[in-house]
Amino acid sequence: GQVRFDALTITYIAGGEKVEATAIVLNQTTLALEQYREAQLTATLTPSNATTTVVWTSSNNDVVSVADGSVTAKSIGTATITAKAGELTATCAVTVKEATVLTCAKAAEYAASVSGNNVNYVGGQYVVKGYVTEIATAYDENYKNISVWMADTKDGGKVFELYRGKSTNETICKVGDYIEVVGYLTKYNTTPETAQGATYTVIAEPAP
Repeated sequence: GQVRFDALTITYIAGGEKVEATAIVLNQTTLALEQYREAQLTATLTPSNATTTVVWTSSNNDVVSVADGSVTAKSIGTATITAKAGELTATCAVTVKEATVLTCAKAAEYAASVSGNNVNYVGGQYVVKGYVTEIATAYDENYKNISVWMADTKDGGKVFELYRGKSTNETICKVGDYIEVVGYLTKYNTTPETAQGATYTVIAEPAP
């Protein structure tokens, strides 16, 4: 059918007065992060009621990415984060170093400490290395992921779970493999695990 309007009234509601910023300051001007870790930068405008939009950029997105001040370290190197408000700018120099590797026991400890189910441990993603001791859920061809239990020794039992992890090179892990996992640490009920979306790589066993 059809609808006919004999009259139409349009009302304009002002969105408020625009106030241009006269200064911008970041809460940090230098930042050191391990690879895969995250941090939050905050831009403060003067005057406090300034409405100028802040635009964030990274000088090297391969090393560090930024979105609304949330910084993610991606690879080893340096980059500069710039916050721009109109013609005003403030910068933070970021250095990314190699990630510290967690044991399965330490990853389980961190994961178990979060406040509730599916809450990520602070700081971003972590690197965990260990042996696959048991297949928790077989490889899913549709979703290209697998869930396995890990431990710091081949006979260490069920210490930490790689939950629905995806291989970085299409090599499906099996019991006895030594793997490197990158992901967020969390828990579900009493199970310390990675959050969905973690990746893993089968690597050489450490030297005795």
